[in-house]
Amino acid sequence: MADIAIFYLTRIFLLLRAVLFMANRLKLTSKRKTLFLERLSSDPNVLEAAKSIAISPTCLYDHKKKDPEFREAWDAAEKLGALTLLEEAQRRAVKGVPKGVWHQGKLVGTEIQYSDTLLIFLIKKHFPEFRERYGFDVEVTGSFQLLVDTGEPDAEA
Repeated sequence: MADIAIFYLTRIFLLLRAVLFMANRLKLTSKRKTLFLERLSSDPNVLEAAKSIAISPTCLYDHKKKDPEFREAWDAAEKLGALTLLEEAQRRAVKGVPKGVWHQGKLVGTEIQYSDTLLIFLIKKHFPEFRERYGFDVEVTGSFQLLVDTGEPDAEA
């Protein structure tokens, strides 16, 4: 029984390896590049866009390094795709998303749920005064000694 299972697992492995090998041998034609860029502009996920044209992401990244025109188009497509993410975040934050209201296992209605977290991020994006400030400006005249307590035991002791 185990021999039959090993036989079939080996066959499946060899078949998958052959499929992957053939997928990586496909040429990155201008049509495939266009399809990849279209997919990337609607969903900025390189892996998914690569799968949609049956070309490995590694191959695509290699072409991006070598072809400045493709790199420029790729960057533009990613920016456009990022805008779709921003539009979706705005929709969820401002217009909300319908969610089912359940009672005793039955759907009794819907309510609109808004995302306060997304709204906060959108406000921070558009209004710099609401962003966290991590730095500070210090003007020093003369000399000073700065001691920082790291909470670690003193190495010199």
